[in-house]
Amino acid sequence: MKIVFDTNLYVAEALGGETAGRIITSTIRASWRVYISQHILDELICVIADDLEMPRRSAILAGIQALRRGHLVGVVPSRHEVPNDPADSAILRTAMQAGAD
Repeated sequence: MKIVFDTNLYVAEALGGETAGRIITSTIRASWRVYISQHILDELICVIADDLEMPRRSAILAGIQALRRGHLVGVVPSRHEVPNDPADSAILRTAMQAGAD
């Protein structure tokens, strides 16, 4: 199975969210493939460092950890968008490019 997690799951894990960490760990233990894009990594770092005002080093480490467990995919332009939340369109495009289930 191929999975793309939303940025919020990685943010929750970085904040010490035990449930978020278990979701990611369980997914990897089940031998499911986790995919991530540069957009998700950039958004993760931005949310942690800028929005939550945590140290940039913590944000970068969270990004490294996410990248270490996921397969980086390049996202190609697409006409597909999330109707009620265009900001999530990049997540949709990541899932489409990865062929996520």
